Amino acid sequence: VRLPNHDGWHCLRAPRWAVGVAVMLLAVILLGAPVVTAQPAAATTGATLDAAILKALGTRSGEVGIALVDLRNGTTYLHNPDSQIYTASIVKVLILAAAIRVQRERGTWLTSTQQSLARSMITVSDNDAASTLYSFIGGSPTLIRVARLLGMTTTKAGTTWGRTTTTPYDQTVLLRDLVVGTSVLQ
Repeated sequence: VRLPNHDGWHCLRAPRWAVGVAVMLLAVILLGAPVVTAQPAAATTGATLDAAILKALGTRSGEVGIALVDLRNGTTYLHNPDSQIYTASIVKVLILAAAIRVQRERGTWLTSTQQSLARSMITVSDNDAASTLYSFIGGSPTLIRVARLLGMTTTKAGTTWGRTTTTPYDQTVLLRDLVVGTSVLQ
């Protein structure tokens, strides 16, 4: 995952497979369902994924939304991609992006304290760190402004950061921006 720093872009120290694991965990968090391991991409069709997803969901109630994008070739799979889902802790990635954007607009980088808070927020899901950074950015108005700058068109502010809602599709937009890079965070 690439994030900007004061000298340009640098990579987080995580192997490529960890990004895949993070995306799978994001799917579990967003869906509240087991992750379906599909066939190799060349043999997988939308119908195959639909069948596997419906089987995995069984008789569970509630709405499920999935958006998968293969960044290598642009292949996209959508299943209720506009389902509004409470973000809970996954919004912490957007809070970090907003903190970076706020500091870049000021012509600086995250302070050492902000970097420490960001590290705790992301690596151990520290809610106090998230609340501190959320306050630093100015709360929901800045969070949503940055979401829109990143191309997330349906993410909506909640009464607290954890009550923000998003869609599976908006999450693919955010993850794509972080993996591929975006001028919004430079």
